[in-house]
Amino acid sequence: MQAQCVPAAFGAGWLNAQEAAGGHTIARHVNQPLAQMINRLFLAGVPAVGSYPTTAGAQATITAALAANAVAINTWRATGGLAGGPVNVGTTRAFDYANAANIGTVAFTVGNPPNAIGWSQTCAFRVVLRATGGNNCLLLTSFPRPATPEDHCP
Repeated sequence: MQAQCVPAAFGAGWLNAQEAAGGHTIARHVNQPLAQMINRLFLAGVPAVGSYPTTAGAQATITAALAANAVAINTWRATGGLAGGPVNVGTTRAFDYANAANIGTVAFTVGNPPNAIGWSQTCAFRVVLRATGGNNCLLLTSFPRPATPEDHCP
């Protein structure tokens, strides 16, 4: 059986295994206090920072989205490269999803140029995968993101 970017089943420690293999979802985007998220906005110069409340919640959210979109993700990994072949090892791709319920908190800058900070609960999140050997993928990171009207967050 050929390996796939999205596995057929996710074990209880799947997110921890992704972290041990080089991902950083737990380190940067799980159980982060709002003050730390706001500090990261300033230090990293990013427009938004998100955090899942727990590792278990993050894993449930991420794996449900991956499982529901496995065909599209596996197709990208297997045929999204040059001439319809596999994408090169090291290639990353972001996938945006939304849940029917809120899944985390996001802090964000407001204004252009930014002159204020806002925060809210969100149902929207991003999953970033990196192609690895054997047609597999690593969850490089995942994080709650600001919702758009298309996300239909509660």
